[in-house]
Amino acid sequence: MSVFESHRWLGYALRLGVSALLIAWMLGRAELSRVGDVLRAANAMLIALAFASYFVGYAVSVARWRVLLAVQGIRPRFSYLYWSFMIGVFFNQLLPTTIGGDVARYQYTAAGGRGAALSAVLLDRVFGTVSLMVFAMVGLVLVHDNETLPRELLRPVAALLVVGLLILVCAFLLPGAASSLLRRAVLMLPRRGRAPFEKLLGAFAAFRGRHYVAFAALGWSLVLQCVVVGHYYLAGLALGIDVPLAAYAFIVPLATVVTALPISINGIGVREGILGYLLGLYSVDPSTSLVFAWVLYAMLLGQGLLGGVVFALLKSWRREQVETVARDETKL
Repeated sequence: MSVFESHRWLGYALRLGVSALLIAWMLGRAELSRVGDVLRAANAMLIALAFASYFVGYAVSVARWRVLLAVQGIRPRFSYLYWSFMIGVFFNQLLPTTIGGDVARYQYTAAGGRGAALSAVLLDRVFGTVSLMVFAMVGLVLVHDNETLPRELLRPVAALLVVGLLILVCAFLLPGAASSLLRRAVLMLPRRGRAPFEKLLGAFAAFRGRHYVAFAALGWSLVLQCVVVGHYYLAGLALGIDVPLAAYAFIVPLATVVTALPISINGIGVREGILGYLLGLYSVDPSTSLVFAWVLYAMLLGQGLLGGVVFALLKSWRREQVETVARDETKL
């Protein structure tokens, strides 16, 4: 086993340990009898609606992804991207990482140009982060009268929002200066390692001056966050959690960002911990918040299984099915 493989498996072991410790800690705080009571009293209809909201979110996510691809001349069918997105969710759950889905989405669109596909996935992530932080800031402002809400939450939220906005400004408003600085950085790399980064820089050039693309992608991102907040709210109502809708505007972004940190296996344990903390600000008991986290994760696993079914049924797909056309600004 190489040194790299040893470090990789050590990393997996450490993240597994973090997940196990956090789950054990949450179980120690919860009352198992109370967990059973919450599950038995759950509203199945609201759970089903929350689960169905995922499919709406996929459509919105694909619309944003499609805008970022189209500006670079990659115009696959909406259905193709929709199934590809579902397959990405499957790989997110299959692999012990939170970027497995991004890799799958890149693979399914790389036939149109690797740099273009990668830049679209990266900017898709950036727009998602910016919209998350916008919602978090709005949520924190709307619930400012909650004395239990720690004010220090504003700092990391504001920092992530500023970083995301700076990236978008560099990509759409100041592409010349940003490209110049990045090219200088690329030239410092070994000659053999420059090619992928040079292709990526070339792909980002397609976004120069395309302000309407930025507004469209940001608009779809904000719509997506509305859907996700609604998903959490419905799941909370199903379990009898009395938390105002405005509170989910900051609970969802903070939980999403913390869960995505590479310190556990697919956010297991971290998800339960952060939701327990945030819902605890509204006097939700640990047992109920634990069930809430498990229900959300169970629905996510269900979506992953559906993505696996799609992957199995459409395994004959090839990246070459992506319809690539010449760049034409008038077609967007």
